[in-house]
Amino acid sequence: MRVSIVTGATKGIGRAVCESLVAEGVRVSLVGRNAEGLERLARALGGEVHPYAGDVSQRRFVKSVVKDSVKRFGPITAQTPTAISGATGIICLKRRIQR
Repeated sequence: MRVSIVTGATKGIGRAVCESLVAEGVRVSLVGRNAEGLERLARALGGEVHPYAGDVSQRRFVKSVVKDSVKRFGPITAQTPTAISGATGIICLKRRIQR
């Protein structure tokens, strides 16, 4: 099963990426700052998704998202940083956590 973390998930390209991934059966961690928007998106998408509201520039938040995503869905097979800040942190933490 494929698993992805998408930052900037509630709007524009991020939302379109989420819609496409879910349509392909990918388990998706939806990441953004707007908790209400994330909840609405999760309901609209259906599938195996989980919202995470917070600031990806904060290392502690990024680490918690990666850890919980791995626990909830399994190893992360892709990350889609449509919100660039913190994307490098997600990639690096993903590698360390999954070892």
